[in-house]
Amino acid sequence: MKKTKLLIYLCALIMVFNVAGIKVAATTETNDIIVDSYSVSKSTIYEGTEFTLTVNLKKIGSGTITGTPTLGINPGSFILKDKGSVISINPANLNAGGKETITLPLKCSGTNNVIELIFNYVDGGDSKSSVNKITIDMVKASNNSNENTTTNTKKYNPELQVTNQDIPTARAGSVLNLSLELQNISSHTAKDITVEFIPSKEDGFLYETNKMSMVHKIKQLKAKEKTNLDYSLTILNDSKAKTYTGQLKYTYYNLYGDLKEKTQDIYIKVKKGFPDVNLEINKIETLPKIIYSGSEAQLSFLVNNNAGLSSVKDIEVSLLGLSGEGFTIANGVNSNKISILPPDSPGKKVTFNLYAADKMTKGSYPIKVKLKYQDNLNNEQIVEKEIYLKVEQKKSNIAIENIKAPSGTITGTNKFKVSFDLVNTSDIDTKDLTVTVKPDEGIVPVSQSVQVLKLLKTGTTKKLEFEFQPTAEAKTKNHLINIEVKGSNEEALTTINQYVGVYVKENDKATNSKPNIIIDSYATEPTIVKAGENFKLNISFNNTHKNKKVQNVKVYLTAEENTSNSNNNNSNDKSGSVFTPVNSSNTFFIDEISPKQSVNKQLTLYTIPYAAAKTHTIKVNLEYEDDKANQYKATELVSVPVIQSSSFITSDINIPEAMSVNQPHTVSLEISNTGKTTLDNFTVAIEGFGSKNSKGYLGNLQSGKTTYHDIELWPTQEGEVKGSLIFSYTKPDGKTEEVKKEIHTMATADIMPEEGEFVDENGEMINIENEINAPKSKMSITMIAGIIGVGLIILIVIIRVIKKKKDMIDDE
Repeated sequence: MKKTKLLIYLCALIMVFNVAGIKVAATTETNDIIVDSYSVSKSTIYEGTEFTLTVNLKKIGSGTITGTPTLGINPGSFILKDKGSVISINPANLNAGGKETITLPLKCSGTNNVIELIFNYVDGGDSKSSVNKITIDMVKASNNSNENTTTNTKKYNPELQVTNQDIPTARAGSVLNLSLELQNISSHTAKDITVEFIPSKEDGFLYETNKMSMVHKIKQLKAKEKTNLDYSLTILNDSKAKTYTGQLKYTYYNLYGDLKEKTQDIYIKVKKGFPDVNLEINKIETLPKIIYSGSEAQLSFLVNNNAGLSSVKDIEVSLLGLSGEGFTIANGVNSNKISILPPDSPGKKVTFNLYAADKMTKGSYPIKVKLKYQDNLNNEQIVEKEIYLKVEQKKSNIAIENIKAPSGTITGTNKFKVSFDLVNTSDIDTKDLTVTVKPDEGIVPVSQSVQVLKLLKTGTTKKLEFEFQPTAEAKTKNHLINIEVKGSNEEALTTINQYVGVYVKENDKATNSKPNIIIDSYATEPTIVKAGENFKLNISFNNTHKNKKVQNVKVYLTAEENTSNSNNNNSNDKSGSVFTPVNSSNTFFIDEISPKQSVNKQLTLYTIPYAAAKTHTIKVNLEYEDDKANQYKATELVSVPVIQSSSFITSDINIPEAMSVNQPHTVSLEISNTGKTTLDNFTVAIEGFGSKNSKGYLGNLQSGKTTYHDIELWPTQEGEVKGSLIFSYTKPDGKTEEVKKEIHTMATADIMPEEGEFVDENGEMINIENEINAPKSKMSITMIAGIIGVGLIILIVIIRVIKKKKDMIDDE
């Protein structure tokens, strides 16, 4: 009775609390308990299939579960076998951070494939619950109730595809991280998926893999589910710029175990790359600018890595090709060190002190620059660059001064002496001078006619003396003695010839001696005569007789004939007398010349344009009488040096109206010597543009000859770029001529290919749409083939007709 009353009292109390809106125990819904993983015992589940569901629970919250938690199961269309819908759970594994495994025997009984698991527990005195849902893949039963009917499971075909839209792009020499998004675009699950990436096997695609495997394995992908595929390749520097085709090879199964294999093309665009290290040398200079043989010079240049992508360390710079007969290190060592050289550095200057050997002749000599460095993998690398150094031989200037010879008449076989001074007026010492005296016929040297000077230092003077004697056969006249000074090298010292005259008289009485007229001096204005121009010739005629006067003197000039080496068919137009008088005759008259007196005459002469560049001789013919009307004839020679004008022409200098910054363009030049003399030391220099070699040496360009020279240049900045080609050479008179020709272009930035554009094997951009839509300006292949075919048919017919006619003639 008492127990009944107590129960009634408790029920009433609960009803009062509910009416008052008071909850006895509040449950908080959390996500602290989750389904970490689950699996089913059968791969294919139909309606009526019995299987086991294994669920692993995991606690992710920080609290502690007390008491005995329960797991409520809402099985959906599945029937729990041998268990109720609520089961007790041991919380020990969950509290320890581990997993609690629950095994549920189930049977598929419908189409609702979602199972709901509700985990109820107490944490810190509070009631909590975590709700998790599991979806079971199942297959609908066939409409045919006959269980023996076979179902076509291949129609449940999952479809996998990479959904990336952009083409992966990388430069040669860089790493390509290929991130692909793989999606099951069908409504069927794919399982046991293997995806292998196969790089392009086309020529020009060079790579290294950065991962051990190019294969991805995926357990399954449900309908519309996505996952990522990651591959990594290093595109090697030597790869050509183009778009390559690789493949993804898929192997997977549907839920019924049906195998499917397929491939998908993956396009990879490779752009022209940049080397990690690209050492170059530029701004090559020598001090002094002209290197003379037998002297020292300082060579300097900049080493830069501007075209590289990364810094280079521990560079050792040295010179190759040094020898005792060429360049050697004058002092110091043949090595320069550069600790580090980043790409953005303008370059590091290195210098070498060189000595040019005495035996080096005029010309351009190659020297190799060796650049040894450590690459990013600490491997030793060596680069060699070739430069050219121009060598000149210093010209020695030797003057013959203070010539002393007998001024009077030498009679009979009396000996006489001739002396003179050799003066080195150049700034270099002159070695191995040979001095030779060559007297006229009738005069013989008594002393040695040849003297050798081993060394004549700069600024010094050497006095030389020679003794001569007339022979018994010596004629009464003015005899010339040739003084020749010759060096061991014609390029270093041009042979000098100087003449001195002495008057010799036979052993007759003075009263019966012949009066002689000599040219005791002459000069031209200017000193060196230009072909095709007028010049003045001043001549002094001297009567050497001490007693007799000469009278009725007739003087007429004859010049040597010009000899042309031209191959021109009209070479006859270039022959003839080298010199012709201007506004006068080549003959003039002198009334008389007193004994030991001189008469001066000035003539204006014209030099023909095609006169050879050399020293020409004018023959001065003399006809005169003495005071007794005895007639005499004599001949004197006058030497006149002639030089030719110099000129040249070049082909058109073709510079594009628009160029890209730092993109090289080759200018091909044809240079022709249109003058009549050799252009020595011809050089072509570039300013205002970038160039690998800003100055090119072409050597000596002969008259009428043509040479060719290529210049690679590029603009170094955007906008209008102006510069010049500078042509220079040495003229016959030793002066340097310089001609400038201006060049200009409009420079634009180097444009990288955009979407829709590809690059060819040379790194040039190709627009695919423009190539496809470009109008066809040439005949189609079909039309060309048709024309060739018609031509062949006509040819065959003609041959047969000819053969038939020949057979008929043979029959007759």
